[in-house]
Amino acid sequence: MGDGLDRGAWRMTDTNQQAVARTTYRLHSSPMQHTPGVIAWAINGYAFPKDRSTLIKVVRAGFSGVPAFAIQQLLSGAVGHTVEGDVVVFTVDTPPEQRFNNLGDDQTLDHFEWFELVACRNDESEGGIVQCEAGCAEFWGIYGRSNHGTQEEPEYLATAIHDEFNPLEAVQIARQIAIETGKGFNAGDVQYGFFPRLAGQLKPATDFTEIAEDLTYAIHEDIDLTGDDEGQREDDFENHPLAELREAFVEFLSYSGSDERDPYKLLDEGTGQ
Repeated sequence: MGDGLDRGAWRMTDTNQQAVARTTYRLHSSPMQHTPGVIAWAINGYAFPKDRSTLIKVVRAGFSGVPAFAIQQLLSGAVGHTVEGDVVVFTVDTPPEQRFNNLGDDQTLDHFEWFELVACRNDESEGGIVQCEAGCAEFWGIYGRSNHGTQEEPEYLATAIHDEFNPLEAVQIARQIAIETGKGFNAGDVQYGFFPRLAGQLKPATDFTEIAEDLTYAIHEDIDLTGDDEGQREDDFENHPLAELREAFVEFLSYSGSDERDPYKLLDEGTGQ
């Protein structure tokens, strides 16, 4: 089916004069697939948050040369598209630097098996960046785990992908990664460990509700719930080292069934599609 790529020219933004790469993709049909119909179906299905990762993977399976970020932009309606006969055409602007400030130019998200979001700090006495307690975090790091061993003797090593100074922005990037890859996350710190867990074992989750609920449970387990002062208990919960991380995950999910926050929008744009 081809890679679906037509490379365009560089242009300059009007606002900050930063070079931006504009790439046009042409998604051709085949005897087995009418691409305009497939894309229309996928755009309609993208309205349901739980189906988004699956839809991105389905479309990407037919057009391996199109990055997941570009497909997300198409299906979410962030960019428009045209239909030229049996070909779907759309254009995406991507800054020349990657969205992820630690991922190498030759690296993609595809080969990671799961991801971690963890509290970090810079400690020269320990050789540089180290994972730490949430209460001592200088920033929050996103790591990908990949097998550098064999199937019989796996060795899952961590690769730094992205850093953010506050957990809300870190979870926003994590949500994008989960949507685009369909792979799960663990989150936590070196003091309380990582969440979510199932029967005591780590269980990476694409549904961030699981992470938020496990963080909530961990905080309740750690504070004194036996006292009579309800106000004190609330203060203890809100000031717990994991509370800010928990709130960040809650921000990007919905308990009520309404639309979750769109992780591709600026944080001050609020919720919505």
